[in-house]
Amino acid sequence: MSYLIKCQSCGYNISSAEVLEAAKHTAEATTSCRKCHSKSFEIVERPESQVTVRPNDPESDDDNDTISDVPEFGGYEFEGPYRNTDEIQLKQGVYVIVCLVDGQPHCVLDIGTSGQLEERLSGHHDRQDCWQDNVHGDIGYCVKYTGTTTDVHHREHAPPAARKSNNKETKERLLIEDELQWKYDVPCGTNHWKQKEKAIARYKAYERLFGPRGHKELR
Repeated sequence: MSYLIKCQSCGYNISSAEVLEAAKHTAEATTSCRKCHSKSFEIVERPESQVTVRPNDPESDDDNDTISDVPEFGGYEFEGPYRNTDEIQLKQGVYVIVCLVDGQPHCVLDIGTSGQLEERLSGHHDRQDCWQDNVHGDIGYCVKYTGTTTDVHHREHAPPAARKSNNKETKERLLIEDELQWKYDVPCGTNHWKQKEKAIARYKAYERLFGPRGHKELR
């Protein structure tokens, strides 16, 4: 059984590392919530892991910054998870940001794609604050390369209809990102499937209020 520490005021997950770090500097093992500064916490049961981990080849030469097992997301094998971005290459592909619990991937924080993975993830990602707000362990980086080159011309953040590409490597990473965003409900990043769900809900609400769309005629 695994547990996490949750703020009673705002629900923020406090990592055990934060509590231990605070204990080094205070007489009591307490700390303030990073979001609301409350000191009221509760211990709750940690949810089951979202990540499938397949044992790696025991004879493989593992790096100290890489967990030895192979993570799978939605049926796709990824490299990592890396504790930092030093080992990530400047190639195009898909990335998955995970929460590491006891050194193993536990849940998915973010899913995205980039034409230059190393540059995208190395210290200046625009959603790092969201990762920190939602992590309850350590942050890990998983990547799946879809090509040996970079892609600096593609519109990463355009809607799906505008992101179509005739380039095989670029098309592959966009399709994988779309599939994984469908399969995982993550707290960080823009998920166009969620946007479509909101649009559908709004459409149905209007239909209930005003009747079928386009049913009026000029008389």
